[in-house]
Amino acid sequence: MTPFRFYLDWHVDCQFAGLIWAGEQGLYGDAGLDVDLVVPERHPEHTVLDLIAGDPCSAGCCEDNLVVQHGADGKPVRAIGAMLQETPLVLMTKDGIGITAISDLAGHRVAMHADGENLLRILLRLNGVDVDAVDITVHGWSLDDLAAGRFDAVQGYAITEAIALEGRGFSPRLVPLHHTSLVPQSQVIVTTPVCLSSHEAILRRFLAATAEGWRQALAQPDEAAAMLAATCAGRTDISENRRILAMMTPLVVGAKGPQGICQIDRGRWRQNITTYARFGLVARQFAVDDIVVDLFT
Repeated sequence: MTPFRFYLDWHVDCQFAGLIWAGEQGLYGDAGLDVDLVVPERHPEHTVLDLIAGDPCSAGCCEDNLVVQHGADGKPVRAIGAMLQETPLVLMTKDGIGITAISDLAGHRVAMHADGENLLRILLRLNGVDVDAVDITVHGWSLDDLAAGRFDAVQGYAITEAIALEGRGFSPRLVPLHHTSLVPQSQVIVTTPVCLSSHEAILRRFLAATAEGWRQALAQPDEAAAMLAATCAGRTDISENRRILAMMTPLVVGAKGPQGICQIDRGRWRQNITTYARFGLVARQFAVDDIVVDLFT
């Protein structure tokens, strides 16, 4: 078996159901791979992009804006796939606040994760909102702060964190974090040029097994929900896991259907890179081929 590390940008949860299934059902083993899913808690001071840069036989996942920034800075990164074809990134707010769209955020207090701050700033400008009119906090907050009224809206994943709030008796209103000129892609699978040149066959086997893991998990949601309950801390409710998988299915499958799972959308990346450059997230426009490699061809 060939050891291979995959660095997660979040702890093991339902959003990684395809990888968990591929490991538990032996799909990675059948591909000759001993895959270690590395959670952020094991390297709390380093980002996924830092970790793959120092590991010659690895890949990881993160949001596309981080990948674009990394590549524009001349750092070694290549996007080779995406576990989610549609982004679950949202702002979560509550009724009565007056926020139904990005254009309503002026004068409000908003909490974001580090991977979403720049995305929000660009979306505000795309919607004609003065960024300085929005009170944005990036560190030192939790979901409880929304329910307590410390913030008017907070960044979240519609597939997990909204359900977490509902479990606390709080029903959030969800505001999508995208625009016609900027459609982020989440859980982007990234590696380095060094890994590609030395281990392309391993990367292809990993991607194929991961995609098949997603197809099987979504096709057998009851079994997948039970597996997640047994492997994910805090996800012991099988019915809740089943609900999350149902919500994830259109995000994972996208417009191409099951055969397009984990594939990367070059046209979307070209558009997003152009928008990121237009609003200064990156200092220069660059070709999609400089950062995206299609290993499904």
